[in-house]
Amino acid sequence: KRKDGQTEYLIESKEGVNLSSVVDTLKGAPGMNAEAANKLFTLYLAGKRAERVGYNKLNFSKTESEIRSAVTQIEGNKELLGVFEKARTQYNNYNRNLKISHN
Repeated sequence: KRKDGQTEYLIESKEGVNLSSVVDTLKGAPGMNAEAANKLFTLYLAGKRAERVGYNKLNFSKTESEIRSAVTQIEGNKELLGVFEKARTQYNNYNRNLKISHN
């Protein structure tokens, strides 16, 4: 608790994969600059999450059809899918390694 009564959280990551690693992996997306790869990767992650929890559970600015279209585009390109799956694994490992501490 802080002096003002609010709870403060500190998020730390362990050694290993970090967001910089994910960005470096996404730089390998064929035919895309970093910004385009990041935007498409975000849609891909949303699509994979929607497969688990349902599209109606997403709080996302894109429609279900936009997300499905992006996932179809990615899954139809083996080289791009390989890059995105590697980045997805890294991102998931990064999230698993986060440690939240109460101060």
